[in-house]
Amino acid sequence: MEKYRQPDQYYLDQYDRDTIRQLKKLESYELKEMEGLSDLDVWKKRIEHSMNPNGFQMTGVWRARNKERLILEQKMADEGKDRLVLRHPIPKDVKCNDCNSTMQFEGTMFKEDDAQVLFVFKCSAGHLPKKAIRPDGSEHYFPQPKCAKCGGKVISTTEKKNENHFKFIDTCSLCGHIEIDEFELDPEREKPILEEDRKTYCTFFINRKTFYEDLKAIADLGKLAEENEKQKREKEQFEVDKIERPNIPQLEKRLTYIAEKNDFIKFQFDKPEMGRHVVISFSLQDPSNRNEQESVKLITTSVKKALFHTNWRLMTEGISYRLSYLTGRLKSHDQEEDILKIAKEIKAKKEKTNMQ
Repeated sequence: MEKYRQPDQYYLDQYDRDTIRQLKKLESYELKEMEGLSDLDVWKKRIEHSMNPNGFQMTGVWRARNKERLILEQKMADEGKDRLVLRHPIPKDVKCNDCNSTMQFEGTMFKEDDAQVLFVFKCSAGHLPKKAIRPDGSEHYFPQPKCAKCGGKVISTTEKKNENHFKFIDTCSLCGHIEIDEFELDPEREKPILEEDRKTYCTFFINRKTFYEDLKAIADLGKLAEENEKQKREKEQFEVDKIERPNIPQLEKRLTYIAEKNDFIKFQFDKPEMGRHVVISFSLQDPSNRNEQESVKLITTSVKKALFHTNWRLMTEGISYRLSYLTGRLKSHDQEEDILKIAKEIKAKKEKTNMQ
């Protein structure tokens, strides 16, 4: 029995072959529209084509982006067909309604999104119609086509112009209305793909952008330049470059001096926590007769003042006190937005001081 799942290369070639066929047709149409136009009108027409969702460029980009997904869907659909066929044996002893002879199995077809398999049989004597049999042996009857104008019974015939061109003719038995649908197979469908065509119409569009995406990229670039310029002006306005950025040894030296100046002893850092921000715990002792409130207030004020013009800040939980042993945590602000925030804070404090 026919196996529906094909080798991977088959799906790649079929997809590329269909892509090449579509894009060649669109390319030919768009080139024809530009024939005889002035250079300016050709430029305008190219932009118009680029903006067309069904035009050459957007179709090429869409086909390239969706290639992997659509091929996978086709593979899975074919594997599902194979599972259905394997699960259901071919019905036997299907009889022709005219001559009562046993009909020959011709192949399988699928309905309801490929979820149900039908087995097609034909009479060896040529009697019509063929039969579509369900796995349980019952016959499936397709809806009788009706005339779109009067609802009458439609008689369908097929004409074959050549090996690849077919004409399907539906004629209403009541009003005589005729509908013709022509279908032409791609004569190139089984021929090897020219690698030059694959490169031009398939590979070329990998990672390409649509016209609208290019416009958005240009707009985003403009916004980025504008934002960078804004940041540059703000850095100059708030004197960001003047903010001190001491490293840990320098910071420890500075705070040790501040602590000892205020009669605290044994100031020291713990091992820093390295993340988006550097966080470091510290401890010190107060051998004086100050009470808890006085001790905490003094060291808190001193540390904040010592760090005000730097990128380090005392964390919001403040400083803890127990039996004259004090602990706290400091955080380094290294991100540009944090540094700018500190710079604004410094300038606001300066302006407030100048007003007093």
